[in-house]
Amino acid sequence: MDAKTVRKIFDKLPPKRKQVLLRVLAGESKAKIALDICDGSEGAVQQNLRQLYKDFQFQDERERKLPGLIALFAQSMPELIGAGNSQGINESQPSVYDDETWVGGEEPKIANPSTSVDREWKLGSVEDASEDHPDVLVQRVRSHPYHTAKIKDQCGQLRILDVEWPVEIDNIYIEVKVLEKLPSNSRKTISDFRALNSAIDKSDRLDLGISQQERVPGIEVAANNLKLMVLGKQGSGKTTFLNHLAIQCNQGRFQSQLIPIFIELKYFAMIARDKCNFSLLNYIIDELLNCDVWEEQINTLLFNGRVFILLDGLDEVEPENADAVLTEISYFSQHYFRNKFVITCRIATQLANRRFSLKFTEVEVADFKSEQIQAFAKKWFVAVAKNSIDQGLSQAAEFIKKLYLSEHQSILELAGTPILLNLACLVFQEKTNFPSTPAKLYEEGLDILLFRWDEAKNIKRDEIYRKLPVRNKKQMLSHVAAITFELGDEIKLFERDIIEKIIADGLTKLTDEKNAPVQVQLDSEAVLKSIAEQDGLLVERARGIYSFSHLTFQEYFTAWRFANSLEPQCLEKLVVHINEQRWREVFLLTAEILPSADELMRLMKEQVDRIITKDEKMQHFFTWLNEKSLSVKNQDQVSFKLATVRSLYFAHEVDRFSNTMRERMPHLFKCAYALEQTVHFGSNNALDIDSVVDFFVVYAGKPKDIRFCSLDDVLKLKPDLQQKLEQLKDEIPEIPSDQISDDEIPDNQKNQEEKKKANEEKEKLEKFNNWFENDFYKWYEQVKRVTIKYRNIGHNWHFTEEYKSQLRQYYDANKLLVDCLNSSRNLSPTTRAHLEETFLLPIDPASPTF
Repeated sequence: MDAKTVRKIFDKLPPKRKQVLLRVLAGESKAKIALDICDGSEGAVQQNLRQLYKDFQFQDERERKLPGLIALFAQSMPELIGAGNSQGINESQPSVYDDETWVGGEEPKIANPSTSVDREWKLGSVEDASEDHPDVLVQRVRSHPYHTAKIKDQCGQLRILDVEWPVEIDNIYIEVKVLEKLPSNSRKTISDFRALNSAIDKSDRLDLGISQQERVPGIEVAANNLKLMVLGKQGSGKTTFLNHLAIQCNQGRFQSQLIPIFIELKYFAMIARDKCNFSLLNYIIDELLNCDVWEEQINTLLFNGRVFILLDGLDEVEPENADAVLTEISYFSQHYFRNKFVITCRIATQLANRRFSLKFTEVEVADFKSEQIQAFAKKWFVAVAKNSIDQGLSQAAEFIKKLYLSEHQSILELAGTPILLNLACLVFQEKTNFPSTPAKLYEEGLDILLFRWDEAKNIKRDEIYRKLPVRNKKQMLSHVAAITFELGDEIKLFERDIIEKIIADGLTKLTDEKNAPVQVQLDSEAVLKSIAEQDGLLVERARGIYSFSHLTFQEYFTAWRFANSLEPQCLEKLVVHINEQRWREVFLLTAEILPSADELMRLMKEQVDRIITKDEKMQHFFTWLNEKSLSVKNQDQVSFKLATVRSLYFAHEVDRFSNTMRERMPHLFKCAYALEQTVHFGSNNALDIDSVVDFFVVYAGKPKDIRFCSLDDVLKLKPDLQQKLEQLKDEIPEIPSDQISDDEIPDNQKNQEEKKKANEEKEKLEKFNNWFENDFYKWYEQVKRVTIKYRNIGHNWHFTEEYKSQLRQYYDANKLLVDCLNSSRNLSPTTRAHLEETFLLPIDPASPTF
């Protein structure tokens, strides 16, 4: 820059900036300049200097700017140079009081260490030397009101989706656990997962053995690693974890010897792009200059590793800024390698896949387990719901109790992801229960993952997949879900090449809202990558092996395909799976999603009735079942639905002729509870009486048990029956209190009374055994004649094991039919009435149907 240009720029400088420049050139100390013209703030002096560097075009970060500025004026306007500066300037030797970083950690040579300006600006005076010590600088920044307030403002509160107010992070944060071995780096095959799946708890559904991995507290891992990258699925709590680290550090509870700097990479990149300067150093300097430290001291802090740099959302950086940001993080973290770094990034994103250049230790945020879910709920219902502590904990206890019921297993599965657990809490808070038809809850969760989460955070992803409307995304995902679900593999895993072919096929079948074909030119490999990156709905479980993130979502998308398919035979393909337990949720969700469920119900009823063999034995059984139910309903005036009464007698009868069914009694009676909204079916009516009689018939096969049982008082309503059953009980010989054998009778026992008692017990046993061997069968037949005569209960159906198996399958399929009937939002009254009328009655082919 020539002298004329220097003078021109100098003349146009603002007054205060010109005064700072003149005093620096005159050789005054920074402290004196600050005191005289900057209200005592040395940081303000430094800010003016930085602007002067820009004015006179000293832009290179690696250039030592202050000596260059003084040298420039020594050549162009030498009359402004004071004695202190003129002694230290020559053409071959730079001035010593440089306020910028020198590259490589090599200190500059001192031209004239004896000058007063050198001592004041570079080394400091003897009495001030301690102020440049890293410990002093750390405490100065950490105690500065600006820094404390800034970290609190950035990280102290959490905005929760669909909650109108921010929540203090300490009031909602739950300890994050991480996996130190990334599942996506595993080289397991699908066969390995099958073997593992057979050995793990099936209640975890799609756990795939991940719960068996060691889960380490995230804060411990952060403490033990200088450079840490925290990977995780969408909404898994990565940013919340980073906020927690910053607040804990700010409060002196974690790494109190460091200065926390929290940087949202998305906004850093936007600002840096506008300034055409992707410099983390400048960003950090700008932050810390507000804390009464200047650039030399900030460099001291960085070179001594006293800064805790928290970089949030690497995946959220816009694609056009990605290269520059990644390069800058790589350079900065290597140049200032003594500092502590933690970066968060969504797993499987493009930037995450290029993370290896950063040389960071990688961990993955683990899903919440039971203790974390419960702790979160307790905090949520107090802090987020704004309840009193007692009221919040009471509501949380109810939430936890209902969440862990078997019928809410799919919701519990989603609760492992914090963002979806928050959704479950919101839904529960409104009605103090979970919806009996959960499709809307799943739809809302998918909307969050498909677009609302990124929209709320103003994140722009790549264009490949983002251009697809949500409807087309659902069409494609439902295509993938249904095809992979129908493969019949319990663990629902698929290899990359297979899933890419399915996606390619699905892209050719997209339609608009009017069902007109939609033409898209997308690469299936790129789409797979985008689904995994942007939505987190497909997860790479091992190298080249994928699954849906939650089996619940795969079931929902499979049901969505059946409900929205244009294929005429689509629902017929579904109902063939009616006796397969793994299809249960798909049936329920399809019935709920369908605009009209009448056709599905008709097909299900036909498929259910095909289970039963149409022969004389079965016809006899179902004729009895219908007649008995009608008798109780009409003659005894039981208030419950005929279908409910029929289900109760069916359950009792199947339990009676198949003892193994007793373990399944709670399940069997769920059918009646599904048909009738009641807590119990008794109230001293015919159902109570028949329940006691049925119990008597079942246990009559074990006379030792029935001998000691007293008959229920409800039988007083039928005194003749009660008298007969009491007589039959009395016919059972007295049973010894204990089993006695000859070896147990003491031959030489002095106590004759005990010997006599032992002999009496032996005689009782012999008498009972003789009765059981000779008379029990006749007695048992008499029991059945009595119960059949008085209550039409106790028939011997002579069913083979095959027939018993059919009846179990038939009952289970009918239970599913009832559940679908209840979950359907759109079912005509005619269809509903017909289903209840013919429930648990195989339709005669000759009789009219729907």
